[in-house]
Amino acid sequence: VVTVDGSRASHWEHSVARHAGGIWVLTAEDGGAERLAPYGVTPVALD
Repeated sequence: VVTVDGSRASHWEHSVARHAGGIWVLTAEDGGAERLAPYGVTPVALD
């Protein structure tokens, strides 16, 4: 995704928490595990 002036941009369909231990998808019941697995990413719960 880019803006009209060609700058970088992003579009998110989920709310994601980035923390010291990794990431956790707040809007996915499994923290995003199923959809992130093909990319080698394992979400880490917010404990």
